[in-house]
Amino acid sequence: MEPYVLIVMSVELPDLLSVLAHELRSPLSVLQGYIRLLQRDRQAGDPETSMLTSMLDSTGRLAAIGRQASDLAVFLKSPAGAERHVTVGALLAEITKRAPAGVTVVPCRDIAADAAIATPSDELLASAIVALTDLVKRDSGGKAAVVAACVSDVGVRFAIAPGTEPDRATIDPADRGTGLALDRGGLGLSLVVASYVLDAHGAHVTAHDGGRVAVQLPVERTP
Repeated sequence: MEPYVLIVMSVELPDLLSVLAHELRSPLSVLQGYIRLLQRDRQAGDPETSMLTSMLDSTGRLAAIGRQASDLAVFLKSPAGAERHVTVGALLAEITKRAPAGVTVVPCRDIAADAAIATPSDELLASAIVALTDLVKRDSGGKAAVVAACVSDVGVRFAIAPGTEPDRATIDPADRGTGLALDRGGLGLSLVVASYVLDAHGAHVTAHDGGRVAVQLPVERTP
């Protein structure tokens, strides 16, 4: 009789992320529920209120990591070629919907709004650009960022700059910038998800003077 051989298959990254999201979800729901109960029993001015609020904020950050892990798992499992097209104008609208407080999105000019980008998920593409706005805000030490898009024969460039002035999000096409690393902590898994999503879109992400970041994406057609 031949010996029984056990073949161990490694867990693929999307499945690992799905398990991670599932394992975080249940205990965090319990913790958040009990923390809210404790908050409800506190009188106004109770010194433990701020402590409980900090605990709830921390569990919220962990819950966000679980959602981001789930988003990346779904994206990685998307079948090849499952793409549709989103216009630059529609993508800016999606970015506006997902952007946190302090982020200003400059409307696209009519001449460029109909330029189309091939994408398997315009929602995750918008979230990836929003993650970069959080990075720009954090690195600049500010609370505001502005996003603007311009379209050329090469593609569409989303420029992100700290502050609120749209003119700050103007980057000379001749300015090639430097590479931008997305393997940083402090923002959950949002930058990790962004790295996968932007890579799948053939994006070119660069850093520029003044704390600015540019995302260059190919377009399939221009008006």
